[in-house]
Amino acid sequence: MKITIKRYRYITKILRIIYLFAVFCCCFIEVQDLPDTSNFDLLSDKFGHFLMFIPLPFLVFLKLRFETPPTSFSRIIFISIVLSILLGIITELGQIYLTATRSGDFYDFMADLAGVLTGILILKVVGTSIETRLRKIIHYE
Repeated sequence: MKITIKRYRYITKILRIIYLFAVFCCCFIEVQDLPDTSNFDLLSDKFGHFLMFIPLPFLVFLKLRFETPPTSFSRIIFISIVLSILLGIITELGQIYLTATRSGDFYDFMADLAGVLTGILILKVVGTSIETRLRKIIHYE
């Protein structure tokens, strides 16, 4: 099955929008609307932040690797780290200033960054395989 580069870009744009929507929903939902988590410890919150940011390097990779000319892997890593820092700061500051029941936390930010770094490590392992498979199905017009 082949897809056009235009369709590929459309699909990856939708994935990025869904991802950002999910991150902002998770970060800005009012605490009273959440289920009772009193049985969970502080680590579950940090683990949630960690998991939430793992996909970011993959989305950057899917966006930039198939541009003309393709973006280098080291630049993708740099952009992923910069975007994660910006997104982490925005979400933590937003929790401080835009919600009444949430608070920003430096350790949440660190968990976000750890998630991105883990995503980068996973991408380093499977990135070539993903790229090879995608290059086989993407038809450049």
